[in-house]
Amino acid sequence: MNTRIKATIDLSPLERLNALKNWERGPRSRMEPTIAPMRDLMARLGNPHQAFAAIHVTGTKGKGSVCALVEAALHDAGFRVGRYASPHIDSVCERVSVRRKLVQEDRLMDVLEQVLDVRDEATLAGTPASSATWFDVFTAAAFVLFALEKLDWVVVEVGLGGRLDSTNVVDGRVCVITNIGLEHTDILGTTHAEIAFEKAGIVKPGCSVVTATLLGTEAGDAIRSVVTNVGAEMSVVPPLPGISATNLAIARAVLDSLGRIGVKAPQGGAILDGARLSEIDALASKLPGRLERWLLPATRGTIPLLIDGAHVDIAMAAVLDEAQAAGFATGPLFCLLAFGRDKQPRRMLELLRGRARHVLFTHLEEKDCWPPDELVVIGEEIGISCGVARDARDGLDACTRLAADAGWALASGSLYFVAPVRSAARALSARRSR
Repeated sequence: MNTRIKATIDLSPLERLNALKNWERGPRSRMEPTIAPMRDLMARLGNPHQAFAAIHVTGTKGKGSVCALVEAALHDAGFRVGRYASPHIDSVCERVSVRRKLVQEDRLMDVLEQVLDVRDEATLAGTPASSATWFDVFTAAAFVLFALEKLDWVVVEVGLGGRLDSTNVVDGRVCVITNIGLEHTDILGTTHAEIAFEKAGIVKPGCSVVTATLLGTEAGDAIRSVVTNVGAEMSVVPPLPGISATNLAIARAVLDSLGRIGVKAPQGGAILDGARLSEIDALASKLPGRLERWLLPATRGTIPLLIDGAHVDIAMAAVLDEAQAAGFATGPLFCLLAFGRDKQPRRMLELLRGRARHVLFTHLEEKDCWPPDELVVIGEEIGISCGVARDARDGLDACTRLAADAGWALASGSLYFVAPVRSAARALSARRSR
């Protein structure tokens, strides 16, 4: 037996997976996107991604929420539906949903082990799958699992970009581009048009495209060019006040697109349309870390806390607008922020000038991130009152004390920041309730 493969026998599937290159944890500026390893993995696994119909979703803000909304509607219509998402908040099982339930860990580990063994075989053969990353292998495992479950539809969320993303082996019957912001500029490009081109790489010939990116803009015209070149159809959803309303409109447009190609609900046989997705369904489909609301105990009453993984300026603007439109944001604002090193904090902080009374910066655990001291320098240059918090718990405690006089708090900057903030919120609530 090959000594390298023998050495993996004593490791759990998760340990083997975590030994692979994981660009979610490392500096993405060094990333060299390629889909070749994923294509090789799929071929070696019998092309499981061809066993189900897909709805493929990318964009800068809202793609996870749109995926959850579409999943809920298809499930309620009677389809056997799955959802693939990233990143996760607490457990890797959050990334794989089957019939609106998270995959069981033992089931996921069994499939992961199968895919890791195939990757090892590719290493011996010297084929492209030998360089499959953490995300390649996990995505492949999800697709294997969806095929084994004999699902009708899978709603697939892009990890990064689109054209060279691991998920782009699927041919989406409907492809969604929620919106375009300047993100991952080291990888996707430095202009809205370049980033739009990369995200529009998920568009396949004959598919239906749904986007809230308006035509006549740099990004919208780049998307339209790709759609025209591949022979797809395009529907533009006018952005509505509040990101939640826009996400719901996009999800309804996806259902309308499915109806136009003749997709019928197994329960009752009706042609699908957006009317079957209600605002009540939207509330039931909310994901953790997406406009997540808390009420934290304070010295006098409670302090509203909004947790959101906004990581670019258009996402931060959407969060601030949503908070105001929903009546959640009253009084002075106090922020707790942490940013990945590949983000552009200056653009986000400029949105907080004149809106935030004080901003505290902290770090992201086990993640390449902006040092809080450097963020303070940027904040002071912009003209924001700011400081440093030791960690999420220290920062959240400070925000609630500062906001005690009828203010509110926002914790944001990255989805990787959601887990420590939620943990800190629970601890703070428990401590003050005693």
